[in-house]
Amino acid sequence: MTTQRKYRKFSVQFKTDLVQQIERGEIRPSDAIKKYELSPTMLSQWRRQLKAGLLVEGPTKREKELERELEKYKILLAESHKELEFLKKAREHEALMKKFRSSVITAKDLKPKEN
Repeated sequence: MTTQRKYRKFSVQFKTDLVQQIERGEIRPSDAIKKYELSPTMLSQWRRQLKAGLLVEGPTKREKELERELEKYKILLAESHKELEFLKKAREHEALMKKFRSSVITAKDLKPKEN
């Protein structure tokens, strides 16, 4: 029979507080390991990370998903902007061409020219 490991996610604040309590001597590492059911390796890693300044809050999974979604929308917005600019130029060009194609015909224009 195999036992399934339960992975837990500890907040940066919890890790920082626990390591600081150990550093101040408020709790012994062995007591913290027993109380919170931690592995000694994990606690040592947290201590090294805190000393190196690497124990910082990073973006959550949801924040990463939202950032990816935002990038997609930025791309779509840029494409829409390009299309809009193209359509504006096409409309200007069409108006200019219409001006050249249209002419006013008057009775004066219909008379045959005499030489």
